[in-house]
Amino acid sequence: MSLARDLIDAARRGTLDCSALQAHQQAAQNRTDTDRNAQLRVLLEDIRGLDALFAHAGIPMDVMTAAKRAAWIAEYNTLRQEGQP
Repeated sequence: MSLARDLIDAARRGTLDCSALQAHQQAAQNRTDTDRNAQLRVLLEDIRGLDALFAHAGIPMDVMTAAKRAAWIAEYNTLRQEGQP
């Protein structure tokens, strides 16, 4: 109980050392950013790959494939927006 009271008092005085917590939060944010960037790359590669496949085949994209492509684009745009400050 004494440790908790000391921590509370230090926080109230503004002398509580939060550097370890801040470093942990920054590391978590960096992991999130890295994961988001990886997801963006995969989605972009999938979209471009699908476009290249149909362009190479010289046939129009069917409705189901076009819907999947649209969903990937929507997901890409959503992830990209989440990553912007």
